[in-house]
Amino acid sequence: MTIIICPVCGAKNSFEEGDTVCKCKVCETELMPTATDSDRKGTVPVDQSNGINEEKTVRDPGYDRNRQERTKPSQNAATGTRDRNEINRREGIYQYALVLKNDGRFTEAKSLFESIADYKDAGEQIGYCAALIEKQRKDGNTDNAAASARGNGADRQQRALKQYRTVPNRQDADVQITAHERKIKEIRAKEEADRIEAERKTEEARITAEKAAKKRKRITAIALAGAAAAAAIVVLLFTVILPSIRYHKAVELYNAGKNKEAIEAFEALNGYKDSEAQIEACETAIKDRDYDAAIALYNAGQYEEAIEAFEALNGYKDSKQKCETAIKDRDYDAAIRLYNAGQYEKAIAAFEALNGYKDSKQICETVIKDQYYDTAVALYNAGQYEEAIETFETLNGYKDSKQRCEKAIKDRDYDAAIALYNAGQYEEAIKAFNALNGYKDSDSYRTESWNHIAVRNTIVAGYGHTVGLRSDGSVVTTQYTGDQEYYYGQCGVSGWKDIVAIAAGENHTVMLRSDGTVVAVGDNRFGQCDVSGWTDIVAIAALGFHTVGLKSDGTVVTPNSGGIGLDNVSGWTDIVAITGGQYHTVGLRSDGTVVAVGDNDNGECNVSGWTDIVAIAAGWGHTVGLRLDGTVVAKGANGYGQCDVSDWKNIVAIAAGCRHTVGLRSDGTVVATGYNGNGQCDVSGWTDIVAIAAGNYHTIGLRSDGTVVATGNNDHGQCDVSGWKNIRLPDAK
Repeated sequence: MTIIICPVCGAKNSFEEGDTVCKCKVCETELMPTATDSDRKGTVPVDQSNGINEEKTVRDPGYDRNRQERTKPSQNAATGTRDRNEINRREGIYQYALVLKNDGRFTEAKSLFESIADYKDAGEQIGYCAALIEKQRKDGNTDNAAASARGNGADRQQRALKQYRTVPNRQDADVQITAHERKIKEIRAKEEADRIEAERKTEEARITAEKAAKKRKRITAIALAGAAAAAAIVVLLFTVILPSIRYHKAVELYNAGKNKEAIEAFEALNGYKDSEAQIEACETAIKDRDYDAAIALYNAGQYEEAIEAFEALNGYKDSKQKCETAIKDRDYDAAIRLYNAGQYEKAIAAFEALNGYKDSKQICETVIKDQYYDTAVALYNAGQYEEAIETFETLNGYKDSKQRCEKAIKDRDYDAAIALYNAGQYEEAIKAFNALNGYKDSDSYRTESWNHIAVRNTIVAGYGHTVGLRSDGSVVTTQYTGDQEYYYGQCGVSGWKDIVAIAAGENHTVMLRSDGTVVAVGDNRFGQCDVSGWTDIVAIAALGFHTVGLKSDGTVVTPNSGGIGLDNVSGWTDIVAITGGQYHTVGLRSDGTVVAVGDNDNGECNVSGWTDIVAIAAGWGHTVGLRLDGTVVAKGANGYGQCDVSDWKNIVAIAAGCRHTVGLRSDGTVVATGYNGNGQCDVSGWTDIVAIAAGNYHTIGLRSDGTVVATGNNDHGQCDVSGWKNIRLPDAK
């Protein structure tokens, strides 16, 4: 097999031994195969493009091609191979140049033929391509000349002539040159004739205009001569005859008391005789009459007409002063009318313009106040309380403006509080309703706001008992069994109704009624059940031997002292949730920060740096906080890992027992950490939980169907909750 590289496209081509004529498989250029060892003593076809079909014997590579002398075989073989490759390369270029020429690409073909000028007839092909290139150029110039000749303008014919002159003797170029030269002369001759005709017409128009102007001058001269004669007659009539007649007529008018007409008649005489003196006498008579008429109009309160009359007198007698007084009286009456019509702005401007005339200053001040008062009332009625308040305040107690201002302030604050409530900003709404001090139904709205945000547990756990709040507002507890040493009646809740929240301490139970009052049963050795006087309570919490209540105004109350400062909550404000451990009390502020008082031996009260807290819980000696992002923080005793909550996520509720902590995940599962000596942390299998609670040593979970599960210490039956049903869910208000 032989491999040949195409000299045109560079493609590799393979041929079997014995192939004589081969083509490139890419560009189809004919190729000459390289002789193989078996061919060297035989014959192979050679280049047939020259028309020669004879075979050529391939000589032994050991002989020189020309001298037929013995040479070294290796040297003769190398020389033969180079010759064959060169022939193949030139043949490829030659064939490709022929293809370009046939396609009309003469310039490219000529360039390729020039690269093999001594091969075959390449020299002739070069000359032929050059001739074809020149023909193309001349044909293009001829076409351009014909295109330029289209149209009748001399410039177009000139451009065409220039094009044809570049290709003399080409096609009919000489004929076209002659024709265009003739046409150019004809066009230019016509243009010159048109110009001469236009000049002739212009001259004729000028001569006609000059003749018309001379005629008008003659007519004007004749008319002026006639007018002069007529004027002389008119002058005689108007300077001698008519003035005498008119003078006597004017005198008759004056004597008849018709002064105005007499003045007009005398004025028309233009100084004839004593007409000027007669005019002055008439004017004096008219002024006296008009002055008396103006006085009569003023006295009748017809100020506008009187003013016009006085102004017309131009200062005659005291008409100027009378006019000023009439103007002030007119403006004063107009200001009074504007005031009475309630047009205060215009009335104020009118009174101010009077500059204290009569009592205008005092009335103006009253008008201003009335205007502000009416404006404030209108703003109040339109619900624009801020603007109304500002306006009432400027009145400084005028009429009942002070009382109205106070009412506007309350209405403004009431509407703002309602807006906060409707927007679900219940904590801010509570503050706003508190500030209203019972205005309208603000107390009801405050209670409703607390119903939305107050932490109201429906399951709670103490030391040896568990309490649940049913959907109907009644309460259920476990039966206290076993050792009765610590039973103080904390389970005696069977008659309670209308309960909205519950809490459980060590050995006492606390319940919040819907009317904001509180009841408690159980151990009262420390006064933890002395809550009968509490009112306006929105949330409760029971600690070990302590009870805490959250009032609707964000303050906190306690019934007793534990002796270690856990009831030092009197200064707390802006509280939205409360809880407590065995010996400390914790409060959550509306801004997400936390405050704590009481025993701090284990650092359980070190919560001042917490932020973004939404729920709190407390155990024997530790405090737990739930952040807005579902993570949990804890402070205090950690001997059993009860504070190991840093890796908790997706938590929605928390609870704390004596030495363990419980968290409710958003998927209804529960996690717990801390002391598990009684199984109180065995909650991994719980599902569908919506609320949790933690006693000293047991844990409670409320399912979404209102049933309850429990795990941990059951010495006193505190975990016997399997039969409970219809326990109120946390979101049921």
